[in-house]
Amino acid sequence: MQRQVGLVPALRWQVVPPSESPFLIQAERSRIEGRARLVGSRGRAVYGFRVVSGMAVSVVVQASGAGRIRLRTEAGGLAVRSLVRGVQSYRFTVRIPLQPAVQTLQVVVESLRRTQIRIFSVEVAASDRDEDGDGIGDGVERLLGASAGALRPRSATTLRFLAEGESVPRSLQEVVGQVGAGCAPIPFRGESQSLPFACAYLQCASLAGLTRQSDRQLWLRINPFSEVATAGRRADYMASAIASAMFGEVHGYELPPIPERVPDSMLLEDVSASLSLVRALESLAEQRTVTIDAGVEGMAALFGEMPPAGQGVASEDLMALLAPLVHAGVPVQMIPIQRAGEPNLLRGVRLLMWTPESVKPQRESEVDALAQWVRQGGWLVIVGGTNDLDALAETPWRQAGFASPLHWLLAKCDVAAEIHTEPAPPAPPEAWRELGRHGDQPQQGTLNRRWVEFDLSAYAGQTVYVRFRDSLPETGWGARLRRVRLEADGRTLAAFSPGTPAEPLFLYHEQGSQRNANGERAADGGASFTYRFPLPQAQRITLRVEIAQEWLVELSTTPPYPERVLNPTRPDLPAIPVRRNESLTRYTIEGSEPFYLWQGAPVGVIQRMGRGGLALLGVSGRAFGNLPRGDEMWRAVLRYLCAQAEIRYRERARILAKRGDWVAVWGTYRITTLRGTYLDVLDPRLPIQSDIPIEPNRAGLFLQVDARLQRAGLLHTNARVVLQHETPRALSYLVQGPEGAHGIARIAIRGLKGQATLTDTLGNPLPVNTQRERETLLVRWNLSPAGQVLTIR
Repeated sequence: MQRQVGLVPALRWQVVPPSESPFLIQAERSRIEGRARLVGSRGRAVYGFRVVSGMAVSVVVQASGAGRIRLRTEAGGLAVRSLVRGVQSYRFTVRIPLQPAVQTLQVVVESLRRTQIRIFSVEVAASDRDEDGDGIGDGVERLLGASAGALRPRSATTLRFLAEGESVPRSLQEVVGQVGAGCAPIPFRGESQSLPFACAYLQCASLAGLTRQSDRQLWLRINPFSEVATAGRRADYMASAIASAMFGEVHGYELPPIPERVPDSMLLEDVSASLSLVRALESLAEQRTVTIDAGVEGMAALFGEMPPAGQGVASEDLMALLAPLVHAGVPVQMIPIQRAGEPNLLRGVRLLMWTPESVKPQRESEVDALAQWVRQGGWLVIVGGTNDLDALAETPWRQAGFASPLHWLLAKCDVAAEIHTEPAPPAPPEAWRELGRHGDQPQQGTLNRRWVEFDLSAYAGQTVYVRFRDSLPETGWGARLRRVRLEADGRTLAAFSPGTPAEPLFLYHEQGSQRNANGERAADGGASFTYRFPLPQAQRITLRVEIAQEWLVELSTTPPYPERVLNPTRPDLPAIPVRRNESLTRYTIEGSEPFYLWQGAPVGVIQRMGRGGLALLGVSGRAFGNLPRGDEMWRAVLRYLCAQAEIRYRERARILAKRGDWVAVWGTYRITTLRGTYLDVLDPRLPIQSDIPIEPNRAGLFLQVDARLQRAGLLHTNARVVLQHETPRALSYLVQGPEGAHGIARIAIRGLKGQATLTDTLGNPLPVNTQRERETLLVRWNLSPAGQVLTIR
């Protein structure tokens, strides 16, 4: 038998005695004789074939003898033909009646009195018809309980499926970005960290800024079946995708074709959640209106070039300023500086952040627009100063006669200012003494992990800086530090592991190192990290570390960079210690109000202009990211600046975006409660919960079902719903999915019995598992790309 089960199913059977038992349903006065079936006087042989209504059927019977051949179904007879003597092929072409939806086609071969018939073969070919040309067989539509042509396939207007290397014709009216491909680590709370949600949120905000208030469409590329999405980083991937759901500017999603079969390398639970995510994004993207429930509104930041795919916002300075706001529940708009002059784009923005060291204007109109916006009541917060890029000759500001973009803007604002930027002097190389090293050959892996002891007794009474880095930077298998223990005369001074609350007390300088999945601090290539230890007067001081791979440990009594402290002029502002290679910029502006000083000179000033004003802080955004509590310090500064702009600064324990009945949420600094009744689409059980607690640093995607539970209908499924037919007595869905994946659906069954059946597109029954929970039914089954009909009564 050849069987094509699909949306337009087709079948072909070839029955040859004696291998006919699956199809022979009745035999009277009949037996096998050689390679034929012999039907004796007034005998019969009946063959049965399962078909769906409306199929076009071709039957060929090769036989000899005298008698007749009849074709019939439960609905009645279809055709009859007499047999004449001699071996001949008898052909029939019929159409299966339209009711019932599934029928058995019977081929009846009957002999006459005192005659015999020999049957040599029976061939049946059946194919569904598609008279309305929608790509779905008419018989399949009738399996759903609807008449042929009454249903129309659901079109995925918010999804595009593109094979690898495939492209689609694009116009200038489309912008395509990517989420979930990973994010470069950024300085946050004193070390380089991967912040998937904040990175994706700010990247999507940047892409939205390119299309906001324009005719351009924003499409986002996702790959929920990639190794990143289905491995240990699945939670991070889901958080990135949920961040994209918070922007109504996203017109739809592009993704690779969903595989017809699940690869063996993927966990079925991950695949089920990924399929559910795709269906949720498809549905919520149709809801263009987004309502945001978060902290203070009207905050925005300027960015320059379009952010590269997967790398978030291009500026590390900017990310170090904006990630703390996202993690405090403050939504931030991203404004491309090249669009700053467009009418109404800055409407609603009350405070705009600019990092001139990384975001450079390219046209005079951009600078004019910013100056005009400030005069009309906006507040521009400038973080940073000048850098080496400003000295390039072929730049717009140099051609306009200004030393930097900052000088250019201040001139447009009619502000006379003296700007002096001073870089941080590093410790000289000779200040570092090698304590020990391991690795003159590449050492991949941690088999050489061991405790190493260093004697620091000679430095009693001093403060020392201990630096860890890669002894062979070119190999990329650098130091892996697991534990640190400092003892003096048998007394423990410090004992900590990377990532524990005690580590920030000693971590002085971090340059590109990261904590890995094993809880180790890793420094590969040019990365390093430095701990500061104030040592007491003691006879014996010992530093013991558990370390692996290729490492080099050095000591200095001089810090890598001198600590410079910005002192506030107000008691409600924190002192800001600057410990790394960040430059400091002094501002001398007559009539300005200083709020930070360094060595008695102003490095933070406020200059009021009409109804608006400028706030200049002469330290880069990285300086806040490089401090263990730098995020709190930056938010304290921003709270003060908001007060100057008469903006009520407010943080929120979550960022929540509501699109129709869909809710995307990110928990920030404490647990908050999502009031109402919701379905969790990323949980494999699709549970329905009320008043859901949202934990910090957790993303969720929910469907509000309070109203939907009042009537029978499909709430959510991870299968593709090709057709649906819902009546007060039954719910029927034609669904598809990859072979080997688990299908799951949550269905409201108010007014129904809660009985589920599943068939293929030929009406053959398939196993299905159901679990009733109050007024809903959880249905689970094995998906198929050929299509299945799920019916709930």
